[in-house]
Amino acid sequence: MSPLEISRVLIKAAPEHLFDRFPPNTFPIESRDGWSLVIDDEMFDFFGLQTAEWLDLAAGDELIYACREERSTEFLHIRGGVCLREYRKYDGEVHDDRGTDPDTGVKDPYDIERYIAQYM
Repeated sequence: MSPLEISRVLIKAAPEHLFDRFPPNTFPIESRDGWSLVIDDEMFDFFGLQTAEWLDLAAGDELIYACREERSTEFLHIRGGVCLREYRKYDGEVHDDRGTDPDTGVKDPYDIERYIAQYM
């Protein structure tokens, strides 16, 4: 996987609270300052999930999902059961660009790359 191909989920919950959503031994899960980082190295399990599916996975917890590969990008930030920011670009074409989120400052694929590098 190149540095441009990455898929990560940050959830504001302890890893042991995620086993019903992400079964043990399915994905590596790391604990980070009150957050759990779920790593999808294969990039197949989360890519393309609909916003409603992300809201279900969040289950009331704050969730940030970022996926970047050569021609496609996905980013979602959910807090309090609301999707604050959704950005999806496939094969160079923006499909969804909704919401603003001053906490993440994500506006385009390059912001997503920087966000992943800094926080994920």
